[in-house]
This record gives sequence, structure tokens and C-alpha cells, in this order.
Amino acid sequence: MIEKFNNTRLEVKARNRIVIDRLYQELDSVQKKDRKYWYPFVRQAYMEMMPEIINASEKCKWSWVNPYFLYLCNKFSNLEEIAWDAIRYRSVPLYPQFPIFNRFVDFGNPYLKIGLEVDSDYYHQDKVKDRERDLLFAKAGWRIFRISEKEVTSKTKYIENLKSDSEIHYWLNNTVSGLVYSIMHVYFQYDAIDSPYYSQMIESLNSHRLVPFDVAPEVSDCREICYSQC
Repeated sequence: MIEKFNNTRLEVKARNRIVIDRLYQELDSVQKKDRKYWYPFVRQAYMEMMPEIINASEKCKWSWVNPYFLYLCNKFSNLEEIAWDAIRYRSVPLYPQFPIFNRFVDFGNPYLKIGLEVDSDYYHQDKVKDRERDLLFAKAGWRIFRISEKEVTSKTKYIENLKSDSEIHYWLNNTVSGLVYSIMHVYFQYDAIDSPYYSQMIESLNSHRLVPFDVAPEVSDCREICYSQC
């Protein structure tokens, strides 16, 4: 790792790309549903790319390295695919199958420590277990938000197509696209607090967490930082 940082950034990126390509070829040979077999490949790929991910976020917190540097779309569940479409529509830098400790979140950003979990009815019946997991992550500074299967499969709309305040309120609190929109504005946009829907977005974030943490980031002079760096 020390040797890697002593090389130029282009050399590091080229070396990482070779490693990622090799890992992906091995990953692609593993069947879609056998996650216990392909998780090690995913973990290694993120370990190789982490310096680039953090560097991109330090320059601009809503920047991606590349949302498809490790192509996992063909390994998504149906619910994850819908959530990923909402994430990509808003270009929110939440990386798929992101490793935390010895576990994974469905989508995560390591710079701001924001995670999104898609809770299917079948795999997430034990809310106590999910709460314990999120509490462990929260102790390490992670904010984990959860979206239910019903909310993911609800008819997707976008705020641009909504006319009334009641429609927007329902959309923010009961759809995956509304939750992603709230995450985008509260954590990745400089002007979130000026939005007429800011309090409703905070409400949405609060209603999609299992453990206590402050969902609202500290208000600072990030506007000047964002303008200068993005």
C-alpha cells in the first residue's frame, strides 16, 4: 500500500484498473445468487479503489470515481435494481454492495458514511437483528437508511411530476425515489437547507432509520467549498 501511494496517480489508476479487471473476470464466473462466493472479490475491488474514491469525494462530495468500475448490475436482486435506477437517476454516489467491517450494505458512500439498505420482506423479517447491525455501524459513524419492499415496488414518480404539497410529502416518505432524493439534497447538495421541502426530507430520513442518530449534517460554509471544488 505504501509503495502504491509513492507512485504517480496515473500509475496507481492503471494498476488498479488491471486488478479490477482481473477481479471482475473471476467475479463474473460466479453465479448470480452465490453472494457468499463473490463477496470476497467485491471487497478486494473496493480495497483497491478506495484511495481514488476518497480522493474524488474530497474534491467534490457528490463525485463518483465511476459508478460502474465494478459492474454488479447483473447480480442485483429485482429490488436492488429498482433502487439502483433511482440512485443513478439522481447520480447520488452510493456504491453498490459496499463493505463495512465484515459485512456489506446494499449501497454506501465511505466518505460521508451514508448507507442505504433495501429490505425485502423475505430476508429482513428479523428487525432486531437489523437494528443491532445498524447500531454497530452507527458506532463507527455510519448513517444507515432502510427502504421496505413495498416502498421500492411502489409506482415510481419524480418530484418534477408532482403538483401538490401532499403528493410531494407522500412521495418523499413512501418511495425509494423520494428517499434517494432526500439523501441527495441533505447530504450531497450545498443548498438543501434552503429547499421548501427540507423539513419533509429530514422527516423522510428519520422515518427510514432503525437506530438513533442525527440525520441532519452540521450547517457550515460548505457552499464556498462546493463552488470552488465542483
